This record gives sequence, C-alpha cells and structure tokens, in this order.
Amino acid sequence: MKKTRALFLVGISVVLLLAFLPANWETMNAHECRIVRLAGEVDLSTSLFIEPSVLRIQKGTCVIWLNWVKTEEVRIVFEDGKKCEDMTDSPIGFELDAEDCYVTTFVARGETSSLMFNEPGTFTYVIRVSGAEGAEEVQGEVIVQ
Repeated sequence: MKKTRALFLVGISVVLLLAFLPANWETMNAHECRIVRLAGEVDLSTSLFIEPSVLRIQKGTCVIWLNWVKTEEVRIVFEDGKKCEDMTDSPIGFELDAEDCYVTTFVARGETSSLMFNEPGTFTYVIRVSGAEGAEEVQGEVIVQ
C-alpha cells in the first residue's frame, strides 16, 4: 500500500512538472542573455548610440535590446533576412517583414525586444527613430562565434 501511494505521488509530481515547463524549451536552454542598450537623445543634433555597438557572443545566446532613448520610440531592423530567419529563434517583439527580415514594431522607452542566436555568423541591424525625419540611422552588429 505504501509503495502504491509513493508511486502515485511520484507520478503526480512528474505530471505537474511537465505541465509547468514552458512551451519553448529552447529559450530556457540559452547559454546566457546579453543586453544591448539603445540610448541618447534625438533632436536636431541626434546623439543616438548603441552600447555595445558590436556584440560578440557564443551560439545559443539570447540578446535583449533595451530602449533607453529619451522621448522617442525606436525600431530595430535586421538586414539579410533569410540568414536571420534560419539562424535565430525565439523572437520576442520581432516579426518577419515582407523581405523575411526581422523587424520590431516601434519600441517605447523602457521596453525590450529579444532574439536567440543559434548559429555562427555576423548579423547587422539598424536602429530607426520614430518621428525623427532626417535622423541618422545607427548601425549595430551581433557576431556569433
């Protein structure tokens, strides 16, 4: 009787554990997450910057972009769409545009977007600012080793 009860409790524990595992197991298996900070002020002199502008990571690392630009929303746009789609996973805040390239909607101050990089390569992206006609785009790079 005690053996049956113990097996029952173990079975219930396993079922509960499996029920609470996230649907996207790959995100949990990320080696680490790195933060890229988008900062500065956008005005007539446009002093927008990315920190770090070149990020070197190991494959399986997730990258989180944090918008800390004063008073403006930003958009993160990746170039070379097919490469991005095939070599990344778990997009949060990103979607594929018409050219199969990852693009965010406009990200407000304090908000984030993230991607996990699964394969080695160099991924170039630009930061665009909403409502800043003629403002320069700032370019960043993620290098996955």
